[in-house]
Amino acid sequence: MNKAVFIFILMVFLSSTGFAQSNLSTLKLLNGDELNVMDYRLDTSKSVFYYKLQKPSGKIKYKSVLVDEVFAYTDSTGNENVFYRPSDENDPTVKQMRHVVLGYGTADDKHQALWAMAGGFAVGTGAMLTSKNPFFSPLIPVAYVGGVALVKPSRDRIVYQYPQYADNEKFIRAYQQSARNKNMKYAIIGSIEGVVVGAIVGILTGYYN
Repeated sequence: MNKAVFIFILMVFLSSTGFAQSNLSTLKLLNGDELNVMDYRLDTSKSVFYYKLQKPSGKIKYKSVLVDEVFAYTDSTGNENVFYRPSDENDPTVKQMRHVVLGYGTADDKHQALWAMAGGFAVGTGAMLTSKNPFFSPLIPVAYVGGVALVKPSRDRIVYQYPQYADNEKFIRAYQQSARNKNMKYAIIGSIEGVVVGAIVGILTGYYN
């Protein structure tokens, strides 16, 4: 292929890719997740938000989410359409919910929970190799996960890391809840992996014989 032609095709491809990336819109969910979507369609009759996104591999995925789970949609030009509406006077206002969503998302993105996974793996593996009772062994990692579920970052720690939200109770509580959920999720993953590895080691070494 002629070198000039190849360079021209490459430039066209890169420019089109950059254009597609710059035209992505953002779908912000009430749980703090932010999705970069290529296109969407709102089905008002079913209260469902259908959207299209592109995975890192380049594959296009079509998904949906209930409108009640969506906080806002921001198009590629920065225009935001807020879908959240308080159902009664006891619900958070839009401004308050924005801080709640920010707290959820910040914790999910920044909170470190690998310790919970590592601990779960150690507990799960140890449980399968310290007891030959197949019914009792899994109860140990279950108890571990239950304990981890009670752990959350302190208010002082959050304020130290995010001083701009020192007086924002909605953000702090949302951060704590999201961090706790992340701890428990990682603890469950680590425990399951530990139980599997422990069981395999026990079988291979004849521990259960």
